[in-house]
Amino acid sequence: MQNFDEKEISAALNRMSAELLEAASPQNLVILGVETAGQVLATRVQHRIYQETDCMVPVGQLSLNVYRQDRLRSEHFVNLNPSNIPVDLNDRDILLIDTVMNSGRNIQAALEAIMDHGHPSAVRTMVLIDTQRLVLPVQANFTGFTVPLSSDDEVDVQLLEIHGQDQVSCQAQVNAPVSWLTYSHLKGWVLR
Repeated sequence: MQNFDEKEISAALNRMSAELLEAASPQNLVILGVETAGQVLATRVQHRIYQETDCMVPVGQLSLNVYRQDRLRSEHFVNLNPSNIPVDLNDRDILLIDTVMNSGRNIQAALEAIMDHGHPSAVRTMVLIDTQRLVLPVQANFTGFTVPLSSDDEVDVQLLEIHGQDQVSCQAQVNAPVSWLTYSHLKGWVLR
């Protein structure tokens, strides 16, 4: 499948940060990262914006555990860390950052969390990897890499601040059942 190294990840973050600055003013921007890896990417984007504009954009962290109904029903429920949002979100432009967009459930949960903390003027999304496996009608405004994957394929994102290296691995699941019919948001149902 596909792998991305430190240089490719850095280049993608630089490109997405530049695209963001074309779309939004940093003076009204708040960056929220989905815990934990999204927070790391949010801090990196914050630094890139600062290097370009001398504007230090506030960064916060969203905890989605109470907003993900599928996780609430799980026997392996994860801890309930609170979100850390440093400023009032009312009438602000929000950039929501996550590492991987799979089903769209994280984005949906993040939007609910954001609305519980205020009413922003705009919400944009940035993801490092878009797997094109959406089940909800959401999409990222800024995408690092688009890697069409089947539901059985895996994505492993490792970030220097957490894992000691920057690397993304997208690989097929061994012994995964063959899927002959898939849904593409561009083409509808297609045979593979």
